[in-house]
Amino acid sequence: FAGTVTMQERDDGTHRVVLVAKGQETKGKGAASATVTSWLEEEGPVTSVKMEADITLSGTVAQLSRGLLPDISARLTHQFAECLRASITAEQEPTAAWISEEGAGPLPSGVGDGMTSGAAPPRPPRQQAIGGIRLGLWALWRAIARFVKRLFGGGR
Repeated sequence: FAGTVTMQERDDGTHRVVLVAKGQETKGKGAASATVTSWLEEEGPVTSVKMEADITLSGTVAQLSRGLLPDISARLTHQFAECLRASITAEQEPTAAWISEEGAGPLPSGVGDGMTSGAAPPRPPRQQAIGGIRLGLWALWRAIARFVKRLFGGGR
């Protein structure tokens, strides 16, 4: 799909954002649109990101993905969450983790308590994209496994 995502609504006070995505298949006549609402909720000492999505698919992709969409959505959401977690964690690592022993000069004011740095802080590891075929096969496998489990009485 090739498309766009726009921020329809943002409320910093309630920590809520609404994104609207629209896309067309690059090869084919399928289309997709989604409205994704995300908000933050405090849960004890941690904050969770909650998400609700309304997704509409049309064309071949809608016909082929009918039973697979929940698994595919869950997998993509999980990958996004892990990427976000890695990015946030990397930003919060102590400054001392990237301080050079030789030092190349002073750090910006207030960073590292006067220590010196020879390099910029490390960037979070880049996550690899999930290939469409691999993701589709994974979702198909999950659907078959659920079917077999129900067939033999495990899904009651």
